Amino acid sequence: MNRLNNKVSVVLGGAKGIGLAISQRFAHEGAATWFTSRRDEELQAAAATIGNNALPLRADVSQQSELIRIMEKVQAE
Repeated sequence: MNRLNNKVSVVLGGAKGIGLAISQRFAHEGAATWFTSRRDEELQAAAATIGNNALPLRADVSQQSELIRIMEKVQAE
């Protein structure tokens, strides 16, 4: 299943719960999958679970400046 090859996804809060399931599915479908969490431990655990295509990004998405930083980081990569 590679329906999302050459695509990029960004999942806010993608390191646990429903967000993690979405991150896993997007990565499984071939997307380079950026996902956020405020906690490093959650990011590392999620990255190990997701495997290939996982791109963890520590961020507090309740802050507008962090959302801008996420956008700039993803665009730069």
